[in-house]
Amino acid sequence: MHRKRNRIENYDYSQPNIYLLTLCTENKEHLFGVVESRPDTPVTVLSPLGKLVEQAILGIETHYTNAFIEAYSILPNHLHLLLRLEETDAQNPPTVSRIIKKMKEYVTRAYGASIWQKGFHDHVIRNEQEYLNAWNYVTYNPAKWESDEYYVKR
Repeated sequence: MHRKRNRIENYDYSQPNIYLLTLCTENKEHLFGVVESRPDTPVTVLSPLGKLVEQAILGIETHYTNAFIEAYSILPNHLHLLLRLEETDAQNPPTVSRIIKKMKEYVTRAYGASIWQKGFHDHVIRNEQEYLNAWNYVTYNPAKWESDEYYVKR
């Protein structure tokens, strides 16, 4: 079987930009929590593993001085992340792939088992309208959980 390329050919994923990223659990297992209805809007109530994933997401800014989390949402079997990379003086600036690889490794080590689907999905944000659409998508994703393309009924 021939795998589809996940990345844009010849694109430098270490360059300053905003990236919409989606990471899934292996076999879309519900590991990160449950989406519960609330008076205002549904929210994901995180499991202990979901809290570990959240800690890993928030740790990105600590480990990479040019990486910033614009928005994120954690759903039962996947997460969405808007990651902003800024200019850096580093000789080998971190790539999106390296940042995500390290985040996944952190969770795997702390949890004691691999939970991740191979790779991740990305979209390079090209303008303000795409940014606003992506930000809304990430922020309000729990409210659309049952119609999400990654939704799997348990």
